Amino acid sequence: MPLQTTTEIEWVDNTPKPSVLIERIDIIDIIRGIALLGILILNIPYFSMEEYSSESWNQDTSSMNFWVHAINIILFEGKMRALFSMVFQLIISPIYLKYFLFGPLEWLWRCLTYGRIQPFVRK
Repeated sequence: MPLQTTTEIEWVDNTPKPSVLIERIDIIDIIRGIALLGILILNIPYFSMEEYSSESWNQDTSSMNFWVHAINIILFEGKMRALFSMVFQLIISPIYLKYFLFGPLEWLWRCLTYGRIQPFVRK
């Protein structure tokens, strides 16, 4: 099943532009947006609450801050950073593999498995 892509074409003129033709995978852009929104949701309490560093409210279940913090921990903590890291890896991996045959750990594993130094850089 091919992934949907969006083609953005910009007019070429003398001003510097990032690129003329960009093929983007829509689902990756959507996942990246969700991850960035999740990271923003995680950081909002730190921006808005002075007493967040003392966390004296952390044990008071009658406080709204307690429940907002609990929802952040359950739904967002760690998940959005991991999601953003995976999307970042999806973007960087094809660029990296254009110049190298393996990742560093895979190269080390192959060297240890075969008992000799494996080629690392593409020719």
